[in-house]
Amino acid sequence: MDSFVLRSVRAQVEAVLAEIERLKGSEFPYLHSEEALNELYDLFSNHLSNLSYESKDQPTVDLACNAAFASVRDSLDILGFILRSTNVRNAFEVYGPLLRLARKILGSETKLLISSEWYFSPFTYIGYQALPGFVLIGLPATESSNPFLVPLAGHELGHSVWNEFHYGARIRQSIEDKILDEINKRWSEYSAIHPEYMDKQSDLNADFWMQQTWKPAWAWAMRQSEELFCDFIGLRIFGEAYLYAFAYLLAPWKKGERQCDYPNMLARANALAEAAKAYGLKPPEDYIRMFQDLDEPQEVQKQTRFLLSIADSARKEVCNDLASKANEVVTTHGIPHRNVDEVNRCNKAFNLMVPVQHTSQSIEGLANILNAAWKAWETSDFFGVREYDERKQANLKELVLKSIEVFEIESKIAKRNDPKCQ
Repeated sequence: MDSFVLRSVRAQVEAVLAEIERLKGSEFPYLHSEEALNELYDLFSNHLSNLSYESKDQPTVDLACNAAFASVRDSLDILGFILRSTNVRNAFEVYGPLLRLARKILGSETKLLISSEWYFSPFTYIGYQALPGFVLIGLPATESSNPFLVPLAGHELGHSVWNEFHYGARIRQSIEDKILDEINKRWSEYSAIHPEYMDKQSDLNADFWMQQTWKPAWAWAMRQSEELFCDFIGLRIFGEAYLYAFAYLLAPWKKGERQCDYPNMLARANALAEAAKAYGLKPPEDYIRMFQDLDEPQEVQKQTRFLLSIADSARKEVCNDLASKANEVVTTHGIPHRNVDEVNRCNKAFNLMVPVQHTSQSIEGLANILNAAWKAWETSDFFGVREYDERKQANLKELVLKSIEVFEIESKIAKRNDPKCQ
């Protein structure tokens, strides 16, 4: 039977290697997709080498099988992501600016993959050890060519920032303390749900089994905090354009039960609006009213409702600090705010139906273009010509993508002519 398992895992690894070989025949618009495939090919080649029939040490064989099988299981969606990164539905024009943005914050060796995902929400892969230094950002397949949603990539980049700078480790104790404080304040509710611990209030963090009664609240508060931090990163980098992109994707969501890992809609929108004001930005008029809270867990789910309310309270306590930390990391790495004058100039170019030229070669040039795009989108009869306004979305998308392409070309020329880079 052990021989059967070994042969099975070897066959699975060989199948993955064969699939990678086929994928290598794709046309890659950017080098990092191909480099990711090479990294994975080396990983599975090593696994195949370790699955040698010559070893008679059964624990070693079992360990090699487990490691190889885990890589097979965890890598298929990554391979699909890499394949989709070659699809022409992706807005390849934004790749260069987003790569420079990622490297500005995470370091010059950062590698980027942008792909389409068959999920409604933007998505990122975090903690995938086989591709160290890679940032993987996926946008919904139906929207992956839509430049208006590029600001949401800032949120996904935020997850890499959260991991890279260990912000979770910085707040985990604070979150735990706030969870325990809140339970103590609401002890009657807690003991009604867990009458077996009614007289053990002092053991909340000392008794292992009692810890399990509130640990979900801690985990949810940590995840909610990470999501808000990522919102603040996107907001700080892209300004009001992030608020619009966020609302475009999520404001229509009016029904259904909320997810425990995320703040409810109104709390999240309020946090964004407050952070925007702190960053010197102007939220759209009636922004909060665009959103509606999703349903809380049902009454019969007493423990979940209680723990989720505890998590919400703890997350709310650290919200301002998260906004401050996001601003700090973006500012420290030399990314300025969007420039109002530049936004207006870009907006005038769009009105004339010409791509933006000679925008700031600093990384905020991308934010200027995207903010101008959303400003144009929100202006009725923007083009002044009926046939153009009837096709406003298509016309603006084309202008924005072309402007981003020009921005990237001009940035490369400026870098080549910079004596510091020679």
